[in-house]
Amino acid sequence: MQNASGDLGSRGTPISSVSKELYSLLCASSAQRSEFLVWLGLFLMASIVIVIFNLTIASAAFLTFGAPTLYLSIRRPSILMVTLLPAMLFGTLWFFSAGFVAELGGAWIWPREEAFLIPYYIAGVVPADGILWAVLWAWHMFSFFVFFFTCIPALNKRIVYAVGIGIAATLSILLIQKVNVQLLHFEYAYLVFGLLLSVPAIAALSIKGSKNIYKYIAAGLVLSLLYVICEVVGLTQGHWLFTGQYVYAFTVHFFLLPLEEIVFWIMLGAPLGLFYYDYFCNPSFEFKSK
Repeated sequence: MQNASGDLGSRGTPISSVSKELYSLLCASSAQRSEFLVWLGLFLMASIVIVIFNLTIASAAFLTFGAPTLYLSIRRPSILMVTLLPAMLFGTLWFFSAGFVAELGGAWIWPREEAFLIPYYIAGVVPADGILWAVLWAWHMFSFFVFFFTCIPALNKRIVYAVGIGIAATLSILLIQKVNVQLLHFEYAYLVFGLLLSVPAIAALSIKGSKNIYKYIAAGLVLSLLYVICEVVGLTQGHWLFTGQYVYAFTVHFFLLPLEEIVFWIMLGAPLGLFYYDYFCNPSFEFKSK
């Protein structure tokens, strides 16, 4: 259901505008509230099942991201056409390019690689299970946004530019790998990974804004809470560990949690990811200033 709050970003303070978006999510109608609670319940139940049965990262992604998204797609099949293809695009080409730098620099490791669903490393560096996780994560995020916050009846032609950027970045990475792979080996690899994906979006939003910016923030607040749960489950179940160089890292119950993980994934991952999705895929996307 499209958010009933309209263009709230043009009135009131940022906090009040975000609050109205969240209020609309929970109180627009009893049907929408029920759908949201089922969507949330599926995620929470999946997290419990993962811990009880000690599932691998691929199985975890299918349950925590796939199951709630399938529910929304069944409730409104039309969202499948405008969310799955972009999720595959951003989760493969875009994530591979930036993820290659992160993986090569040891931003994180996969302790349970022997249990990978697809035991293959793309270009010898990025695990196929990591790409699968990224696709399901993006699909979960995009579907949540379209179902509860906006309406995208068809994909924008600008998605071609996203494909072009992804292909160009991927080919550049593979070419540099052939010529001199050390050129892609950075200290503070997670910081580089995060900046590669976040700086363009932050710059665009800072300079021109977006009429949907408060929708990104509201959706991001909800998703960030879920990502905290994902982080706890992922660390305790050995889906990933952090052993690289970071700007700062917290020690949480014997696990290292980098500041970069908190900032670039938990806090900014959804809002900035939704901006990219909205810009490239939404025909009615508008900047605030033209």
